[in-house]
Amino acid sequence: MENLKFQNITLFEFIIFIHSLQLASGMLIMPSPLATTAGTDGWISIILGWIITSIIGVFIILMLQKNPNKNFSQILKTYFGKWVGKILFLAYAFYLFFAGFNTLLKATDIVKVWIFPSTPAYQIAILLLLPFIILALSGLRALTSYSMLVFFFTTWMPLFLFFSLKSMYAPLHLLPIFKDGIYPIVKATKETITPYAGLEIAYFIFPFLPKKQKAIKGILIANTGTMFFYLYVTILSYIYFSPEGIKDVIWPVFH
Repeated sequence: MENLKFQNITLFEFIIFIHSLQLASGMLIMPSPLATTAGTDGWISIILGWIITSIIGVFIILMLQKNPNKNFSQILKTYFGKWVGKILFLAYAFYLFFAGFNTLLKATDIVKVWIFPSTPAYQIAILLLLPFIILALSGLRALTSYSMLVFFFTTWMPLFLFFSLKSMYAPLHLLPIFKDGIYPIVKATKETITPYAGLEIAYFIFPFLPKKQKAIKGILIANTGTMFFYLYVTILSYIYFSPEGIKDVIWPVFH
């Protein structure tokens, strides 16, 4: 019982943990694919993606609140039956694996290009992976504490990004709004779904949240914080680079 109590997380930790998982490396590359599809109206797609994922997040919490004594696997079996539930659980496990693998590849690529260009990629991947394996084996408390530490040590970075623009920006790049119509904006929304991924971790950390009635509030705050961060990075990228130039920049944040 004491061990379970030790693993409990506060609402703030719940919010920061989800928010941290969402950010990952998506913020570094998202402005470019959005601009390729929707031009400088891509920031509107971020808002549409936020609406969609917020609705999904609310449904996730409502499902968990309705089944407070069941884990994710048991919930799937309750709603879809034994065999279909198992298949869906395995599919979700594969999704988590490939999502994590994809994030690791992106992080490895960034470190190799910008920091250690002469270091073999596999060595960088191992060095990035080992700390997370240790944290995962240490339990939820270690994971949430790490998320909090990273959050507080990186809160200054958005301001640094703003001041790095100096006078090299052109807000008129954002105009006119809806220059290509609604369809490209809606189409580009698919580019935001993966960067918003992370809400589903609520399936696993919800049981450790004592104030479960505040879970909907928590997941919406986390998702909204992610939206504002993506908007901030994307809009700054659009006013710094030309409307055509942003399409060719893989990691606009580093420029």
